[in-house]
This record gives sequence, structure tokens and C-alpha cells, in this order.
Amino acid sequence: MVTAARLLAQAAFYAGFKGVTATPFFGAERRGAPVVAFNRLNSEPIRTHQSVTNPDVVVVLEERLLNILDVTEGLAPEGIVLINTTRSAHNFNGLHGVKNLATCDATGICREIGLVVAGYVLANTTLLGGFVRATGLLDMKTISEAIRSSFSESAADLNIKGAGMAYERTTTSDGFARIVKSEG
Repeated sequence: MVTAARLLAQAAFYAGFKGVTATPFFGAERRGAPVVAFNRLNSEPIRTHQSVTNPDVVVVLEERLLNILDVTEGLAPEGIVLINTTRSAHNFNGLHGVKNLATCDATGICREIGLVVAGYVLANTTLLGGFVRATGLLDMKTISEAIRSSFSESAADLNIKGAGMAYERTTTSDGFARIVKSEG
């Protein structure tokens, strides 16, 4: 998620946001422990880099985290939760009262296109396409630019393909309301 957060911040900058941050948080646990990364996107410069306590959007890279963490803690009332899962958004109705729920099988997409390195499925960049679909805050052009600036040509092409497929395959709950990027 650290890479995805960095790429999201970069794409937001390309999209014209004047304030963007990507802040990872690593606990004392060893490899394999949950990692949290925070992004802030604003039309004005941002002067803080602390953890986000009241998010507008939560992206869950691994569905099993729902059994370990309360991913909705502090979520804004109209906030969005995007989950990497094989299940549709309708299967999560009632998730801590979340109205705006989106799902995407980013892991399945990665397996389908071969976005696997040393046996690890790399769903982080793929899920950025789901973020674009769910929030409307960015577009696939800026996500693609950020990915292309960070990877070799062949790796970028594969990651962009995955993100595009995630954009197309992300589903939302009934009554879902996207965040609308404010002007300015």
C-alpha cells in the first residue's frame, strides 16, 4: 500500500491538486503485519503529515483485514470503503453502517494478467483503478502517468492494464454516492 499511496499522491499532483501527501505507518510487527498508508489530497497546500483519523475514503487491500481491524473507524458519514475482494459490494451491506461501499477483485485481475512477482500478487497498483472508479477524484490518465513514471515500460504497461481492468470491474453498493472533486 505504500507504493499505491505514493502513486496516488503523484497522480493527484498531476491532476492539479496543490496539496498532496503520502504517509506510510509501519508498526513494530515483522513482515506480513498490516501496514497503513495515508493520503491527503487538497486544492490548497497541506502542512501536516500525521496520520489521518477521519478519512473520506478507506481502501482495503486484503479482505481478511476486516476481521482484524475496524477499517471504518473515524470514516466520514458519507465516506467510501473500497475492498479488494471476489465478493460484490452487496455482500457487505451493513459493514459498520457504510453507505458507500465499492468492491474490486484486484487480486483476481492480477492473476489473470500475470501481475505476480516472486509468487506475490501485486494488487496495489491495480486497485488504484478501483479508487478512480469509486471516488471520481482522479482519472485513469493521471494514474497511468504516475505508474509510467515509476516503472519500466513493460512493468508500467502491465500495471496500467491492471488498473484499467479494475476501473471497469469495480462494483458499488445501492445508493452509492461518489466524491466529487471540487473546483479550484
